[in-house]
Amino acid sequence: MAKACLTQASILACGSTRHPSLALQPHPTARSKAVVTENVSAGTILLTTSPLSTVLIQQEKGRRCDLCLLPNENLRRCTGCKAYWYCGQIKAWNIHHRRICKRIADFTNSVYYRGLTNSEQLHVLLLTHLIAEHGSILHETFSTLDQVGEDAGTLDPIKTLLSLLPQNKYEQLTYDIPLRNVNNDLISHLSRRFSNNNFTIHCSRLDVFAHGIFPLASRFFNHSCFPSAVPIYTPLEGSGTIEMRIKVLRDLDPGDEVRILSTNPLIILTFTCLNSRHR
Repeated sequence: MAKACLTQASILACGSTRHPSLALQPHPTARSKAVVTENVSAGTILLTTSPLSTVLIQQEKGRRCDLCLLPNENLRRCTGCKAYWYCGQIKAWNIHHRRICKRIADFTNSVYYRGLTNSEQLHVLLLTHLIAEHGSILHETFSTLDQVGEDAGTLDPIKTLLSLLPQNKYEQLTYDIPLRNVNNDLISHLSRRFSNNNFTIHCSRLDVFAHGIFPLASRFFNHSCFPSAVPIYTPLEGSGTIEMRIKVLRDLDPGDEVRILSTNPLIILTFTCLNSRHR
């Protein structure tokens, strides 16, 4: 996205930038919808954002770094848990690994973990990474959740994550995680929002290699079988993370809704559109 497209008001939290024409408006059935307020050409980047947390799929373990997600032939395996591989362990240790290293091996060999589906196992590990990385601010924000306004959540990734809608508001779901001193209500609150809000992270060939939490993208964009934009992922060298960019697929007129293809990790491999309007 050209620097001229950015304004100070479009600089969001978590290293994110938003195109000035992107806005949220009411929707008759969904919570809201993302629209453009001016003509936008195909190829325009509407949102750039980094993940709060990520987790590699099992097939990529030992081939990609568990922190930056980049492929590397010289990864260093953690000598403690022997379950994580990093380009360099010092940064990963400070970010999250020191909080999970002692317990992760026993946890992933437990009856509970082995009884989960592959997708549920990834959800549990991603939730573990999230709380290991952002536990303090998550607990603090969750304790004042009733004070978070509707619009406030769109500017802050932690508030946005906690304000996302669950897949089923009546479902009572709580994942077990290998961390201590975590509010069970917080775990339940987050668990219920994982199945319909996380993203699969893929390369240019659309090969999935990780799952990630991108709250701003979850909050802004509804899903469609005929999307008008698509998420693309770019590694940020030296930052220890990747970047999501929401790229417009076709020219959009003012008022057009921006929708993306469903990237729910639970259904990505067996996706079938159930909406008759999109067939």
